[in-house]
Amino acid sequence: MSTSMAGDGGAGPAAWLNRNWRAGVERLVREHPRVAASWLDADHGLVFTHAPDIARIIRDRFGDAGRGGFPDVA
Repeated sequence: MSTSMAGDGGAGPAAWLNRNWRAGVERLVREHPRVAASWLDADHGLVFTHAPDIARIIRDRFGDAGRGGFPDVA
């Protein structure tokens, strides 16, 4: 998950939106233990700016199954 969905602004609406985003993700993980989240220091462009990091996280979590699709995690 991106740490700063609303940008790096430390004041005003961006700060509130970023806190709200993080609180929402933390609640999701807490209420649904099967959900895992990894935090990356990035904004809403995360998938473009941190693709290698995302790929590493998926490989670490799912091994070779992360290369060709999602494993059956029923």
